[in-house]
Amino acid sequence: MYGPIIEGEHIRLEPPKAAYAATYIQWFADPQLTCYSNPPSLRQEAEWLEQMADSTNDIVWAIVLRENGKLIGNIGLQHIEWRHRHSHSGTIIGDPTQWAKAMLPRQFVYVPPTRFVSWGLKKYSHR
Repeated sequence: MYGPIIEGEHIRLEPPKAAYAATYIQWFADPQLTCYSNPPSLRQEAEWLEQMADSTNDIVWAIVLRENGKLIGNIGLQHIEWRHRHSHSGTIIGDPTQWAKAMLPRQFVYVPPTRFVSWGLKKYSHR
């Protein structure tokens, strides 16, 4: 499923748009960002976004800058075990101009976990 909009000081977490698929595959093709030897095709990325939208055990957000709405990354909770209230989280900052920005880790640490607790999750591990 897609997560609700969560506003931070410098970033906003929002449901990903289908139009973001093209940007995601460009990021995955960048050897500085990932070690994938075969980045997904546009079709595969669009299918993944559809799967995430329909999933009851995964929550995904796009990370955009509040000032201009520019897509800079993706964050999500994967493999949510609702019964045990555990999950894994993953983050990717695909925009290289944002890699060294100190604002991003602070936003990830302090904004999302408060929401995760309100959803009943007790524990999540970050990958």
